Amino acid sequence: LAALERERREELGRLDAARRAEHRAAEIIREQRTLDREAEADDEALAETDGWLRAWESTRDAHRQRIDAAREALTRAETLRAETGPAERRLDAARRRD
Repeated sequence: LAALERERREELGRLDAARRAEHRAAEIIREQRTLDREAEADDEALAETDGWLRAWESTRDAHRQRIDAAREALTRAETLRAETGPAERRLDAARRRD
């Protein structure tokens, strides 16, 4: 009878260990699914970022060209203003004489 009791206790111990292992396996599967979803989201974000970065170089170059053109226009405007000043003074003087 004692041997039978010992066998049953051992069997219960094995069953309990198997139950814990099953729960842990289910937990691991849930964690794996969560990690898979996160990895997929990360891949999508990476692809989006990669596309943005590829477009950024051409966008940046276009902005730099616009800035350079604006600087050139400013320089030209300042030059024209400097040239226009004496001409305006001569015009004013001519008007006063006439």
